[in-house]
Amino acid sequence: MVVVHQPAAVIKAEDRADQLRGHHAALQAWAAAGADLVLGGHIHLPYTLAQHGLARRLWVVQAGTAVSSRIRLEVPNSVNILRWGASCGERGWRGADAGKDCLVEQWDYARHEDVFVRTAATSVEPERD
Repeated sequence: MVVVHQPAAVIKAEDRADQLRGHHAALQAWAAAGADLVLGGHIHLPYTLAQHGLARRLWVVQAGTAVSSRIRLEVPNSVNILRWGASCGERGWRGADAGKDCLVEQWDYARHEDVFVRTAATSVEPERD
């Protein structure tokens, strides 16, 4: 897992200027080194994005705004929860295969209920030997 402040990949054109300098080379190097996830922030927009064309599968997991008032107009406060081995029971993995998957959950703040609720879940299956 790699943690950076700037986003390593973006989904909106207006966020390209805030992208990590050297992001393409960095993603290639991190994938070759065995990273599964690159966690980023800065742009206050949550998403999980698969990266293709690298030495191995790699996902960018972008944080939203947890509790600050600095949110994007279209996106509420949110947090990500990463659960390793989250679907072990569903897939019946045992022994050496257990814990190889990761579930990235996005929890958004529901103002009317004054709670965070799970609004998205992305299953990530890192390549492991």
